[in-house]
Amino acid sequence: MSLTAYLCGARKCFTISFFLSYSLSPCRHFAGIHFNHLALSLPPPPPLLVFHSTDSGCSRRSSQDSFHLSNSGSAEEVEECELKDADIKRGVTSSGRSFLGSESICWPNAKSTSISFALCTWQRALTNLLRALTNLLRALTNLLRALTNLLRALTNLLRALTNLPSDRISLGLRFPKVYNLCAQLLLPIPDSLPISPDDGEHADIYKLRIRVRGNLEWAPPRPQIIFNIHPRQIVVAKQNYRCAGCGTRIDPDYIKRMRYCEYLGRYFCQCCHENAQAVVPGRVLRKWDFSKYYVSNFARDLLGKISGDPLFNPNDINSGLYKKTKALETVRVLRVQLFHMKNLFKTCRLARDVLDQFDSLPGHLTEDLHLFSLSDLNAVRNGELAPRLRELLKLGSAHVAGCVLCQAKGFVCEFCGNDKDIIFPFQLNKCTCCEECKACFHSKCFQAGKECPRCQRLAERRERMARKNMEEQEDEEEDEGGGS
Repeated sequence: MSLTAYLCGARKCFTISFFLSYSLSPCRHFAGIHFNHLALSLPPPPPLLVFHSTDSGCSRRSSQDSFHLSNSGSAEEVEECELKDADIKRGVTSSGRSFLGSESICWPNAKSTSISFALCTWQRALTNLLRALTNLLRALTNLLRALTNLLRALTNLLRALTNLPSDRISLGLRFPKVYNLCAQLLLPIPDSLPISPDDGEHADIYKLRIRVRGNLEWAPPRPQIIFNIHPRQIVVAKQNYRCAGCGTRIDPDYIKRMRYCEYLGRYFCQCCHENAQAVVPGRVLRKWDFSKYYVSNFARDLLGKISGDPLFNPNDINSGLYKKTKALETVRVLRVQLFHMKNLFKTCRLARDVLDQFDSLPGHLTEDLHLFSLSDLNAVRNGELAPRLRELLKLGSAHVAGCVLCQAKGFVCEFCGNDKDIIFPFQLNKCTCCEECKACFHSKCFQAGKECPRCQRLAERRERMARKNMEEQEDEEEDEGGGS
């Protein structure tokens, strides 16, 4: 009987001391609640349940009481002790009900805890990886769909261009002849539906197909670089009585209110043509006319965007413009000199400062001979471009005269053989370049009837090399014939 009382009292005192220690301890951990001393004369607990507790007077007192009661050995005392322990346990349980109800306390093994935590971590990582792979597959699917649509569009475009006659194919440099019948052809787009400007309000019913602005009767204008002047013989009837900008149908009674665009050569309504004025490139390249003409809003915006782009080559469009315009011919000569000078400076390591000055100008002015932009042509007309080019040419000539590396790359005239007078390709006033070998000679020494000494020397060298190769082949054939 005393042994039973001892065990019951020890178990209940241990429970009371555990709850009191947890409620009074300031540091609580998940896997280890620290109990520094536990005043129980009990055998050691199993290895899986290791408890530590802070010093608590209640725990010591309860353990001592249970110890003394267990020594008495009477059944009445044991029952009284059990009743007291039950009351104490009920009070402690009610005070710690929030803790016990919110969290279930278990005392697992440390190794099993680490294994379960690692498994949870790996499971989360695998889930994230699967989600990332799913998103990647979706992105690849969308990309393949986009590429498929692009290939369809290109196929339809090539098919349409193949079916067109040769005079209807335009590279954007001029309007196609089909424009006389219709504004422009619609670009073929797969799964597309042309929408007339008159049916714009009812176009929402076609949500599954691509809506293209325009139809077979009218198409909106596209950005084009036009080099020619349009004759004003096109009547509104050839535009199907529609505005070339928005496609609005115009009643014949209001045709006089339409406005003509000098750049596109079409008639526009008053909303698409606000009487804006701009310089027309075709008139500049054909007649050197910088007057401002009335253009549509679309043409005004387009000309404003391309004003600084080098898109115009007078030598290809109208080569006689250089002869008619002295200022343009002067700029052309200066650009030829700067072109040769910059090529020389690119091979000189001492000409970095001069190259920086060259880069202050737009690159096409010193790296090309005939390309101009609208702003460049306007600067030529105003006389602003030629002085800048002359100043840059003077700076480059001063560097060449004092640079040893540049002097070593000059030419000696092979007609007169004067090695004290070094000439360069940019000196157009005193030297002439051979068209074949690009060698430089004095203009007074080089005559049209004479052959270029360098070209003649190179031709003789090629003949000697060919003769030598033929002799070597004949010797090899003789050796092979004698050996056989």
